[in-house]
Amino acid sequence: AIIAVTQLANQDNAEMLVELGRMYETGQGVNKNEKVAVQLYQKATPLITNQTTKYTNTKVFYYLGRMLEEERGIERNTHTAIEMYK
Repeated sequence: AIIAVTQLANQDNAEMLVELGRMYETGQGVNKNEKVAVQLYQKATPLITNQTTKYTNTKVFYYLGRMLEEERGIERNTHTAIEMYK
């Protein structure tokens, strides 16, 4: 599964970028790396409105906001985290 997800993420598939980010955030099938997870979420955010379902759209902003709020893989930024939750 990781190979297929990675291949699609490398083609800028927003849903797979979010899925791969989640895998890195949790260490599911890959070595846990929150910095990589943040990078993948950030890469997905400008792509999501045109490519994804509302559910994926909501997930990526929630995941990124939470990581910003909890200072996981990225410097804490409460203001930006709140914007992500909107």
